[in-house]
Amino acid sequence: MKPRIAILTNYPLNNKDFVGGVGTASVGLVSSLMAYTGEFNFHVITLSRKADRDINCKHNGINFHYLTVKRLLRPRFTFFLLNVLKNLHHIKPDLIHCQDNTILATATLLSKIKSVFTVHGVKQAEARVWGRLKGKPGVFLDAEAQKYIFSRFRNIIAISPYVANFMPEGKRVFNIPNPVSDIFFQPEPDNPPTPGKYVVYAGALTPLKRPEDILLSAEILQRKESDLQFIFCGSGDRAYINKLKKQTKELNLKDIHFTGHITQEKLKSYIQHAKALILPSTQENSPMVIAEAMVLGTPVIATNVGGIPYMIENMRTGILYQPGDITGLAKHIRELLSNTDLWSDISKKAQLEARNKYSPENVADMTVNVYRKLLN
Repeated sequence: MKPRIAILTNYPLNNKDFVGGVGTASVGLVSSLMAYTGEFNFHVITLSRKADRDINCKHNGINFHYLTVKRLLRPRFTFFLLNVLKNLHHIKPDLIHCQDNTILATATLLSKIKSVFTVHGVKQAEARVWGRLKGKPGVFLDAEAQKYIFSRFRNIIAISPYVANFMPEGKRVFNIPNPVSDIFFQPEPDNPPTPGKYVVYAGALTPLKRPEDILLSAEILQRKESDLQFIFCGSGDRAYINKLKKQTKELNLKDIHFTGHITQEKLKSYIQHAKALILPSTQENSPMVIAEAMVLGTPVIATNVGGIPYMIENMRTGILYQPGDITGLAKHIRELLSNTDLWSDISKKAQLEARNKYSPENVADMTVNVYRKLLN
């Protein structure tokens, strides 16, 4: 009888509505695990706020369980938790692979089944930043919850070596990066659109990621680079986005575009034709969008914080700068635009490294080896 692996994670209902890096990484991993269905019986369990009922289905040999609760039931945390535990009791997995979700992690711990936990965001580090920003008091509760979760799981998958800084002693830590979706490895269509001259930001529009720094650098750059466009891909808090749009007008900037939430296919197109991907965050662990840009060969300019230095070697596979250094950011953008040799060198070296490191097949193979090790 094949061992049963329950993968508890955020997973989009239709494989298109991605919200955050956890869902994106999970789709990439699960699609690659389909090659191992002859060895394991996989069950993906996820919480869905869009489904009006529990949905159980099977696709390419993998069982999917979309769990929900009636909208009138409160507190929803408790009812989601009970629903997950009921499904675990029914499936009876030999091993649980839990991704970064407080409800799913709590259910995993309560089940007392052998488990491994993948750390995506580091809430403790994020809470320190939000404390300085004086916003979102809920992040401190999330940080304390995650600290408790870290203390209870013995086996940890770290998507970046940076995670080790927050791990209590006595943990088994497996360093496995997030996989980049197959979409980013596929060749260009026969007639790709003619790209404009632009740089792109991709991610949630929140103060934590400092997208306003790009606007301030645009004010400097557009004095000389009059044809340079700035594209912001992603959604976020409506009030904050309105603040960014208001800042755009106050700075008298032109060619600033906000796309809102877009599909992975559209995101790939924007990144692939950009002169650079910009990520000016105050705190990150291992941003999916950096790996995606590297796979596509688009040079990345990102802040030297968190796990980013583990992804990028400065001036070799990308460019690093200090958060808040607006002048430095503008200088690096101009440098890439004017120095075609530098652009080409970074593009080739980043792509060569990323296509092996972040390939779904490679990540799935490393993950399955962890399953085998824990089951034995």
